[in-house]
Amino acid sequence: MSDTELGRWALSKGYRPRAPFTDVELAKIRGLRGYYLVGVDDGSCYIGISTNDVSARLRSHRREKFGGHAVSFWVMESDVTDLRPGEKKLVESAEASGLLVHNIEWASQITGPSSLDVVVNVKTQKQWRAAPKIVNHKHRNSALPDFSPSKLVAYQAKFDALMARPDADRLVAVLAQYLNETICCPRETESTFWTVSCTPIQGSGRIFCVSAAMMELFTVREHADGTIGAFFSVRPKFVARTRTKRVMKYAKLRVSAWDHGYKDGAGEQAQIHVKGLDRLERILLNSDVLNGAAQFNLDIMRRRKSGYRASHCRQLAEAALDRRRLPLRVGHLTVPASSTTSKPWPTRT
Repeated sequence: MSDTELGRWALSKGYRPRAPFTDVELAKIRGLRGYYLVGVDDGSCYIGISTNDVSARLRSHRREKFGGHAVSFWVMESDVTDLRPGEKKLVESAEASGLLVHNIEWASQITGPSSLDVVVNVKTQKQWRAAPKIVNHKHRNSALPDFSPSKLVAYQAKFDALMARPDADRLVAVLAQYLNETICCPRETESTFWTVSCTPIQGSGRIFCVSAAMMELFTVREHADGTIGAFFSVRPKFVARTRTKRVMKYAKLRVSAWDHGYKDGAGEQAQIHVKGLDRLERILLNSDVLNGAAQFNLDIMRRRKSGYRASHCRQLAEAALDRRRLPLRVGHLTVPASSTTSKPWPTRT
């Protein structure tokens, strides 16, 4: 997007007119409190806030973040006590208008370098977005990151308790399916950019939880009545196809648009809620659902390393990643033209 288009968007949001990134212009706004917008020479931008001096923040960005690539800026004064909600709305509006934003917090996708790029290069990430399972299969023999022996000891009892369950094999298979289909290069990124906790909260009924950055991606738990339940996050546009919507309705799955306050979970998102291990196994066969989860997960992984590394259970992760022959296979679920709850589950194709 051009600097002119960026400027139009900025003016429509209440920013002052564009100013060049010079010491003279920065001196004019010394002490100003509010929002700022940095225009980069490639047409991208960065949105930020300052509670005491916008000019100081802009100088810092020019020196440390963008160097000579920061070419212009816009500012918007504000006396609002908490500027963060406004920043979130501005980032979301910028993305909706087609702007490329460098923000990590609030943006649905990270523009520019990510720490994930060091582990999985940008080219491989792009290939993975197009064909997650194929890329993961090519990386299936990659070594797992080094892991502390003391942490192995710390979580052995919880892992043993999970594996003693009568449904342990099916649960590990579900985790294996999810990791292999929706996590980018799961062996290389294990314990750093994604983690899995084993019975993470005592008394909650949780069995395991896959997380990235500061967000829960996939949680499986046991309800009070003994049934297995789960929820996981997706980009909703991937599950909006008529066929997939019919499958989910037939399976009595609950889908909710949501904002649970996870600052890493920006952009359009939805949660799929599943009750019953049979249903969970089957919905994880649907390629639209898997793709929606995969695209969401990579966006979250690009933000930062997992904030739940201290609770990572290497034994459970390794058990799932080393599972070569899954009882599940990728494919679509098809629904009969007219279906009722008394009919069997849709067949696999």
